[in-house]
Amino acid sequence: MQPQLITEAQNLVVYGNVSGGGTAIISGLAIGDVQVQDLGDEIIAVSAAHNYSGLLGPILPSFGFGADSSLTHTLMATVTMRAL
Repeated sequence: MQPQLITEAQNLVVYGNVSGGGTAIISGLAIGDVQVQDLGDEIIAVSAAHNYSGLLGPILPSFGFGADSSLTHTLMATVTMRAL
């Protein structure tokens, strides 16, 4: 697969366009979070991983009743499709 197509796929996931202009659709999502794998026969797999913490923040304090709990989760998504 051509490196330009990989870059365009990564830009599409992160920015919503193939040129890579603008701000990331999801705050904190970066090109390095997106992997593109050539499965052959013009089929690709696009995977993205992003660390996410909700409205409460990344840590839930225990208020002295044990260890604090992490509220950060890694969200992962993968899609397989024909490359255009």
